[in-house]
Amino acid sequence: MSNSKVYEVPAALFAEAGLRIDGAASRSYRCDDASAALLPLAEVRGPVIAPHKRGLDRDRLRAVITGTAAGSAMPPVPVYREPREPVAVLLDGAHRFAVSIAYGYQEIPCRMVTRQAAEGSYGFPDGQR
Repeated sequence: MSNSKVYEVPAALFAEAGLRIDGAASRSYRCDDASAALLPLAEVRGPVIAPHKRGLDRDRLRAVITGTAAGSAMPPVPVYREPREPVAVLLDGAHRFAVSIAYGYQEIPCRMVTRQAAEGSYGFPDGQR
């Protein structure tokens, strides 16, 4: 299954919130965390969403989209990047990630975590959500 299908967000959810998905006006969703780093979405690998994983929840997608439409601040997503690797691994925040892709944002606010935190708090690399 391709990433575009795995992270598909129904256009109807954007329409419910009064948003059109013809290109976002800003580069990312609003995040007021001064320690967040903006990473290009192309530099973030989303979590594996397989049949035995929980997948995306429509109500959670709706909440992220509603927050986007209202201009509400949302927290950064935690990511881990191995030294000298070009891509960071998303550890949590699949709904914010999926909405960011679908809405056409170019970047996503990220909180970089250590390998120890990635392993201890998020089950990296085996237990990725």
